[in-house]
Amino acid sequence: MGLFNFKALAEFATAPNAANTGYVSPFSPTDSLSQAIVGDIFGYQTDVDYDAPISRAEAMTIPSLIRARGILMIIASQPLIAYKGSERLARQPGWLNRTDTSVSPQARIVATMDDLIFHGESLWVVARNSSGAITDAVRMPFEKWRVAVDGTIEVNVAEGKWQPVTDPKSVIHFQGFQEGVCTIGAPALRAARDIQRSVAARAKSPVPLLDLHITDDVELTSDEKALMRREWNAALRDPDGSVATTPHNVEAKPLGAEGTNDFLTAARNGSRLDIANLMQVPASLLEGSTSTASLTYSTSEGKRSELKDYGLQLWANTFNSRLSLDDITASGTRIAFDFSDLSEVPDDGVSAPTED
Repeated sequence: MGLFNFKALAEFATAPNAANTGYVSPFSPTDSLSQAIVGDIFGYQTDVDYDAPISRAEAMTIPSLIRARGILMIIASQPLIAYKGSERLARQPGWLNRTDTSVSPQARIVATMDDLIFHGESLWVVARNSSGAITDAVRMPFEKWRVAVDGTIEVNVAEGKWQPVTDPKSVIHFQGFQEGVCTIGAPALRAARDIQRSVAARAKSPVPLLDLHITDDVELTSDEKALMRREWNAALRDPDGSVATTPHNVEAKPLGAEGTNDFLTAARNGSRLDIANLMQVPASLLEGSTSTASLTYSTSEGKRSELKDYGLQLWANTFNSRLSLDDITASGTRIAFDFSDLSEVPDDGVSAPTED
């Protein structure tokens, strides 16, 4: 069918249920079956291997990771520009900001960033004119391609059938600066999930664990004890359950009341720091609350600069370096994201602080 013709590849990359995988949206899970996680199929497991790869779907249930990913997706709103030295080319390559496919250039960057974040690599399929210049590009969903042992790119053309890409210039392989967080971040991400479950459990029953201590010599049967626990659990979950009465021979003793909330708060903050480090995002941008000082002109400007220099630029360099190679652009030219608008703090009507 002429698979390595751009039109056929683009249709293959964007078609629903192609190669029996069915992931079209960049926001859908894009994990190969080799990385399927038992917990995603059978529910919560108490004996999960913390070091085993985690699925993108499970990772995307962690609020701080969602926040970090959203911050990094600012890249997709920045234009890709072709330069000759430090000067912009008068005539920009049209494929940088337009496409003949059904996936917009912005969505192409978003999906590629998803691949780099979660898996550490991504693949584009490109069209070229008779002179070899690129005229269009589309991102290939992660589960539809792989790198063979000998380094050859292979495409999943049917269930269990992989076909090598015979023309290296028909694809662009992006390799990130680190492995995907689904692999290297699996322990930290699973810990974050456990912290969420602990917080949810405490929210469901916000009072400390209770010991219903019987003060006399009356021996209750197992059924009677179970009934007492059920009645107390139901009462505690009632909106008016903050006050209870106990029989004369029962004393409600709280267990683990000291320091539990402090521990959960510290654990959540530590988890946010772990996520920030994994995603290469300034930790201050994942804070749960914003102090008055962070609303000042100077602090906002500093945060924008820190994000650009130590977050976005690191991820952008994967694009900049690969798209500037001679198989993409003419010798002496380069392609890079233009972050100039991030260097300017928006005018919110509040002037910079000055001395009297």
